[in-house]
Amino acid sequence: MYFKKCWDSLTDEERTIIQEEFDKGAEDNLTETKKLEDEYAQKLKDNGVTFHEVDAEAFNKAVAPVYEKFPKWTPGIYDKIMENLTQIREDIKNGK
Repeated sequence: MYFKKCWDSLTDEERTIIQEEFDKGAEDNLTETKKLEDEYAQKLKDNGVTFHEVDAEAFNKAVAPVYEKFPKWTPGIYDKIMENLTQIREDIKNGK
């Protein structure tokens, strides 16, 4: 692959610089996305939309049986989704 060959041709210092810039870009993108989410949520509220907090744990328990009704789905998919959701919620709680 061209990109791997290119990446492998870089020095450790060059890779570090590029990775740092990618990480900074991802952080900036996330910050901007959160800002826009807040702006649009406020616009919706201004137009009469009401937001409700969801009891995520109760919702997860309620939908768990759905995953058992589709045996052709990837085995363990429910556990993987729950793992990812837990990480996302933890990141949100920690301001990431």
